[in-house]
Amino acid sequence: MEPSPKPERSLRSRIFISPDEPRLRAGWRLVGQMAMLVCLLTLFTCPFIIYLYQNPSADMLFLVDKIVGIFAITGSVFLSRRIFDRRSITSLGLQLNQRLF
Repeated sequence: MEPSPKPERSLRSRIFISPDEPRLRAGWRLVGQMAMLVCLLTLFTCPFIIYLYQNPSADMLFLVDKIVGIFAITGSVFLSRRIFDRRSITSLGLQLNQRLF
């Protein structure tokens, strides 16, 4: 008995959807994550940039801006992992357990 042939996929499906799993291809997931990162960085750092432009002597604010950037990067990875990858963050091995402490 021969296996039944798979139905022909549409061009859009072949370009955007992975043939093995019902999720975006890896390149599109990376593009989505980078777009999300740019949006979060713009959203969270604009107030700090405006304040630094008005008060150039605010040295401590530079450090706060970098910390906010770290949270934006972490948030974009977390959100893209849930939305585009359809996997949990713990599947990367990032979980709290007894061996950590």
